[in-house]
Amino acid sequence: MNGYAATVLRVRGLVAVVAALLCAAGAPSCRVGTDSLAQCRNILSSVGAKNCEFTSTDALGLRFEKRIVGTSARIRIFTRSGVMVQTVSHAIEDSPESGIMLLRDLDGDGRDELLLSLDTGGAHPNSHWALWRKTGNSTQFRAVRAPHLRDDVMHDVGALFGSDFWHAGDGFIAEYGTGPTRSWLTRIYRFDSDELAPIVSVQNDGVGMDGSMSPCQLEKVYDLARTGLAADEARDRFCTSTEERQRP
Repeated sequence: MNGYAATVLRVRGLVAVVAALLCAAGAPSCRVGTDSLAQCRNILSSVGAKNCEFTSTDALGLRFEKRIVGTSARIRIFTRSGVMVQTVSHAIEDSPESGIMLLRDLDGDGRDELLLSLDTGGAHPNSHWALWRKTGNSTQFRAVRAPHLRDDVMHDVGALFGSDFWHAGDGFIAEYGTGPTRSWLTRIYRFDSDELAPIVSVQNDGVGMDGSMSPCQLEKVYDLARTGLAADEARDRFCTSTEERQRP
């Protein structure tokens, strides 16, 4: 082998090493092939692979690879062409229902939000959740904080709490949690930049001592003025939305 060819080989080897180091460090320019991860179930369930991937069905079609290492979850985000554009991570509990990844279009803008469960809710399948969102054609997700609500001792500061989340129409975001005797509470938010602004909550107290089912009622009004809804309209709308969502 002549000197020129040896030099070319050495340069190529150096480039390969540098590329591998960049990929390991999470460089956005790193392109990867198809990984062997299982498909995430995209539901709140302890059944399924801890390390998994899921592809959004929104217009951007980003792919999300989630890996759990001890008490940390790391999610790498790729474009359709395989370019890694972002990595997000969060501390989690070492428990069965922590580290679950969900994709949901919570506000109806045609772009999926990213949710990650942080713990296990015990007797009732409610977890705390971290939330990230993107807007428009951006591929960059920003963390969204839930507010501190003095009337709610279940929420950790900055996190959502519940077992199901959905778009309740007109930009309203529903957060649903369950309690004993088939009781539940749904809190309604809207996005306010990188925070969630609470609007109202509705609840059902579940099965009474006589075996009858309680009616859904208005639990708390936070800021209905920005919606144009009267209290009874909000109650009827979000009670119906919850009942339809949870219907078998």
